[in-house]
Amino acid sequence: MTTAELLAQLRERKVQLWVEEGRLKCSAPVGVLDATTKAALSNHKQEIIAFLHAHSGDTTPRGIAALKSEGQRPPLFAVPDADGAVSGLMPLVTYLDLEQPLFAVQPLGLDGSDAFASVEELACYELEQIRRFREQGPYLLVGYRAGGAIAFEIARQLMERRQKVALLALVCSPFPTAYRRWATAVRFVKRLVERGPRGSASGPYAALAESSSARLASVNRAALRRYRPGAFAGRLDLFIPSINWREAARTSLWRTVAQEVREHVCSAGNAADRARAAFEDPGLTVCGEALGRLLAGRTLR
Repeated sequence: MTTAELLAQLRERKVQLWVEEGRLKCSAPVGVLDATTKAALSNHKQEIIAFLHAHSGDTTPRGIAALKSEGQRPPLFAVPDADGAVSGLMPLVTYLDLEQPLFAVQPLGLDGSDAFASVEELACYELEQIRRFREQGPYLLVGYRAGGAIAFEIARQLMERRQKVALLALVCSPFPTAYRRWATAVRFVKRLVERGPRGSASGPYAALAESSSARLASVNRAALRRYRPGAFAGRLDLFIPSINWREAARTSLWRTVAQEVREHVCSAGNAADRARAAFEDPGLTVCGEALGRLLAGRTLR
C-alpha cells in the first residue's frame, strides 16, 4: 500500500494527521485507531511526514472556519453552541474591531460522523485544530452557550501544555451542572419536536429531530452533563445577558474552578421567572458589544 492510499483510507475513517514541530500528530474518533492502524502509521511515519510537507498548499485545518480573516491582531477562536452551528456566531463580527480576525472551531459530527462522547476528548480535538492553524499563543478563546464549557476545557488543556491563554470569554454559558437540571425538560421538548403538530410523526418536525445538527447537539449535551470542570489557573470573563439568567444558569459556580472571574452583566433583564430565563436565547446581540470593547483593549490589559 502506498502512502497516498493509506492516507486516503485514514481520511475516510475521519483520522486527522498533521506535522507539528517535526513530529507526526494524529486525532481520530474513539475506537478507530486499532492495533493494525497504529502499526501502519508507525511503519509509514517518515513517508507520511514527507507527503504532508509536500502537499501542504492549504494550511487551514478541517475544523477551522474563517468568519472574519482580515486584521493584524491575534485571532479570536470561537466555539459554537452544542449543535456546532457556525451561523450562530456571525452576529459577533459586527462588534469586532476592524483589525480583529475571527475563526470558528467546528466539531466532528456535523457531517453525520461520530461525535466525541466527552468534553475532554472534544476539547483535545479542537485544541489540535487550533494549534495546527496557530502553533503558538497567545490564544484568544470565546465560547457561546454550550460552547463555553468546551472553550473552558480547551483553555485548561492549553495551559497544561504551557501555552498562554490571553483571553477566555464565555458568552451566555451555563455552568455544566445546569444541563443536568434541564435534561428532563430537554427530553420533553425533543418528544414534542419528534411528534410534530397534532401527534404527527412525519414531515419537517421528524426531519429536524433526525438531522445531523440535532444528533450532535444531543451527544454534546450528554457530554456536558457528565463533565466535571477542573481548575483553570487564569482569568475567566463571563458575559451574562441578565441577572435572572445568571441565577438559572448557575454561572456563579464558575468561580469554584477559575482562579479569577470577572462578570459582565449586559442587561438588567426582566424575565418572568428563572426557568424561562434559562431557556431564553439572548444571542450574541446582547453581549456582543461588551465583548467587542474587551477585545479592543478598553478593559483588557
